[in-house]
Amino acid sequence: MRRTGTPADALGAEVGDHACVAYDDRADWHTAAIAFLDEGARAGDRLLYTGDGTVDELTAALAALPGRDELLASGRLTLTRTIDSYGPPETFDADVQSAAYARAGRNAKTSGHRALRVAADMSPVATGASALRRLVAYELAVDAVVAAEPLITLCGYDVHRIGTAGRAVIAAHPVRCGTDVPPFSVTCRENRIVIGGEVDTFDVTEFGEALDAAALVADDPVRIDLSELSFLDAGATRRLAQFVGAQGVAGREVLISGAHGPARLCLSTFGLTGDAS
Repeated sequence: MRRTGTPADALGAEVGDHACVAYDDRADWHTAAIAFLDEGARAGDRLLYTGDGTVDELTAALAALPGRDELLASGRLTLTRTIDSYGPPETFDADVQSAAYARAGRNAKTSGHRALRVAADMSPVATGASALRRLVAYELAVDAVVAAEPLITLCGYDVHRIGTAGRAVIAAHPVRCGTDVPPFSVTCRENRIVIGGEVDTFDVTEFGEALDAAALVADDPVRIDLSELSFLDAGATRRLAQFVGAQGVAGREVLISGAHGPARLCLSTFGLTGDAS
């Protein structure tokens, strides 16, 4: 089963894990990425590091990575600039990038590695509200790919760059580490929108943004799985009901399953059921 939640760090990652580090100091990102890549080197993964700066600057940022030069010389570690991998924010294509990662993961497996382990600082493409919306859709799309392919990923986001509006991007990761991360996640896998963790009134804005983005990549009917949800209050349930209503206006049915405990009671208060098959 994939890891979920808000651990202290992203270590202990296994194939299929998709984690995020929200950082307020780039040194913290470098520390997290180095530990993550070193873990992968020891486990037999192929490594990819993507960040902001020139290749020389990226190399210097990984100075503390054990065996860095040997990993680079052997081709097990590749360095790329975020802007080169993802393109300018205005032309960023979530489907193209997700497909590229799927191919790269399979290639790593074919070449004898356990998986492709990616540490990518996404901050350079988080340049404004429209870019953040595209990034939420991308993280949701790539999460389904990571779950299905030989991939292990760690995304980095500078909290100063993404601001409070970027919390929906963080929530699109099953594993969330670092500064002021949301206590809930909204991810897409196996044709379902899976909501995990705890959602309350204080998180309604980013919860709604993540739901709306998930609807863009979800199949019809829209299936929402609450089996990993531990808490949902009235404010968050109201936002979920608004989402269901908006999808209905658009001609899309929403099926909610897996509700349990207090969440089931909250759903019934707003005329929703949580036991769709």
